[in-house]
Amino acid sequence: MKLRLTVLLAFCALATPASVFAQAAPAAPGATPPAAGVGAAPTGKSSAEKPKPLGSTEKKFVKDATSSMYVVLESVGKAKDSANTEATKKLGEKLKADLDKVWGDVAGFATANGETLPSELKGADKSAIERLNKADKEKWDKLFLNFAGKEMKKIARVFEGGKNLQNAELKVIAEKWKPTVSGYDAEITAVEKEIAKK
Repeated sequence: MKLRLTVLLAFCALATPASVFAQAAPAAPGATPPAAGVGAAPTGKSSAEKPKPLGSTEKKFVKDATSSMYVVLESVGKAKDSANTEATKKLGEKLKADLDKVWGDVAGFATANGETLPSELKGADKSAIERLNKADKEKWDKLFLNFAGKEMKKIARVFEGGKNLQNAELKVIAEKWKPTVSGYDAEITAVEKEIAKK
């Protein structure tokens, strides 16, 4: 009887697929491979799934914000070597640090939503940077502050208009950075006054 039972159990074990008894080792956290067709897009959407097109207000916000920031970032890169005063150099460093963060948020949103970012200077922006590059050393600070002041006012107006955005994510970005970009009007004016005294 025992022999029959042993033979029967052995037969059942051989007939059962090995996958029933096999136990997969647990995957390390975050090491689970994505399912087929799923990309590593930051939004977690399928790479085959195209982003929903942005509305005209959102497209204009992204275009105006990134093009103005792009030209200001081009100009502040020169401040470290070209500025005559410590006040202008410090302002340039602060402006670059802040705009790098703002750019990161807006550009990240734009890229995730299929928008193209500026990659070169064109037209009036290109001419303005060329004038700045050719400016006399003594006049550089004044020219830079005048240019940066105008461009930062443009950026502040763009972010002020963020209250009209329909896209909730972009609206949050606009609200988050509005105080930062708006505050530069007073900062640039203060540096201009300081330089004028010398």
